[in-house]
Amino acid sequence: MNSIEAPETLLWRESRIKIPYAWAAGETASRFFIEIRDRKKIFGTKCPSCDKVYCPPKKTCGDCFSNCGEWLEVGPDGEITGFTQALYEGGAHPVKNPVGGLILLRGASTAMLHLIGQCPLEELKIGMKVTPVFKENRQGNILDILHFIPAKQNHG
Repeated sequence: MNSIEAPETLLWRESRIKIPYAWAAGETASRFFIEIRDRKKIFGTKCPSCDKVYCPPKKTCGDCFSNCGEWLEVGPDGEITGFTQALYEGGAHPVKNPVGGLILLRGASTAMLHLIGQCPLEELKIGMKVTPVFKENRQGNILDILHFIPAKQNHG
């Protein structure tokens, strides 16, 4: 059998591929985003078997695979269970050097990853109470919640 030797250096070609696409968010995510967009309400789904409340909502429980058909309003307040800051530029970042946090909303069993704003990084603490700030012109996506801020700062 003949063996083919690999080249010592690999040649690279830099390029960009732009492929427009669209997809449905699905029944569960659509309802979640519509509630935020139209009513500034955040909902989760509850597992009937293990009572876990998922936020963002899930159609199926990740632990016991039961159908999570019951919708419950959660939050809107919650607490930070973890946070970090991205110190690099990225096309997916909605702001420069975003601070992202895991937010456990009141009534939820799972934390939601979202932006934390209007608070210096050095003042953030695990367990800090936060509340959402909703965009004026909501479009039906997760960024309809602009960010979460320390609860004492919410003036509207």
